[in-house]
Amino acid sequence: MLMGRLVAATILLAVAWAARAQEAPSVETPSSEMRCLTVPTEAIEYPEGAARSKLGGLIRVKATFSHPRNAPDVEVTYSSVDDPFRQQVMERVYRYRVPCLAAGATFVITQEFEFRPDDAQEFYEGKTREEAGVGSLASCLKGGERPPDYPKLSLWNGEQGVVMVRYRFEAIDAPPHIDVLFDGGRPRLAQAVVDYASGYRLPCLTAKDFPLVVSQAFHFRVAGEASRMLRDSRLPDFLAAVDGIEKQRVRFDTSTMGCPFDLRLRLRQPVLPNLVAEIGRHDVNRREFVEWMRTLRLKLPDRVLADVMNDSMIITVPCVQLNLN
Repeated sequence: MLMGRLVAATILLAVAWAARAQEAPSVETPSSEMRCLTVPTEAIEYPEGAARSKLGGLIRVKATFSHPRNAPDVEVTYSSVDDPFRQQVMERVYRYRVPCLAAGATFVITQEFEFRPDDAQEFYEGKTREEAGVGSLASCLKGGERPPDYPKLSLWNGEQGVVMVRYRFEAIDAPPHIDVLFDGGRPRLAQAVVDYASGYRLPCLTAKDFPLVVSQAFHFRVAGEASRMLRDSRLPDFLAAVDGIEKQRVRFDTSTMGCPFDLRLRLRQPVLPNLVAEIGRHDVNRREFVEWMRTLRLKLPDRVLADVMNDSMIITVPCVQLNLN
């Protein structure tokens, strides 16, 4: 049975103490550079004559900004078509600007453009994706030097699980507003996290960085207690276990992404986007595929989800044309 292969009951190694740990906070707020990125408002028109000839294709670009008023350096990372499609895309991206870019700084985005001749000559312009978030958060965050205390009553009762929270920081000297996004029905563990995270501060950021929204996961595990864990999977098996996969409307050709390759997916849906990272060589052509994987949730009962939330698995992606339209 697929779910039996995907989610297995596993016994954790027995240790002499209860395990509790927090992951590094994950910034959800776009950087100030991303917020001030300006792009042309008019859409690209399908090249004249190309639609009638049923010509089309995919172009992916990487744009690097090094000056607030100058055009970016644009690199085509993948293209299945040449001019006039490529010329139109390049001319558009050359008009992008980041007016708030600080002197001496660089800012990098990626974007995908697709011309679809079989879909009523449709043009698809993907979202601009920044390559990095607020890099100073980890070194700036104060108050999280040690994990939160394990509630004694929870420990005695063998209560374990994951707590996921979201913070909204408004100022350098104020505690964050804390929302509990997931506690698996274990409010005592959630309260321990809230009490602990109330001591967080970001003293070295500046006014332009606020408001800043951050999420974080905390793990509470009791020594010797059983816990389910996600098993590694191939992409077809993983997709068969995705909730609502029949409603997805996407298409990907992984042969344009340096297939085969492996991704590490940390399950956070339906609470937050999944964390998805490439294993081994990075390829910017995988960006839209990775972003899509971040949106997928598994068909799991609540009691199972409570155990495997924020667990990770490796997904092997073969060379395949995935068309769910």
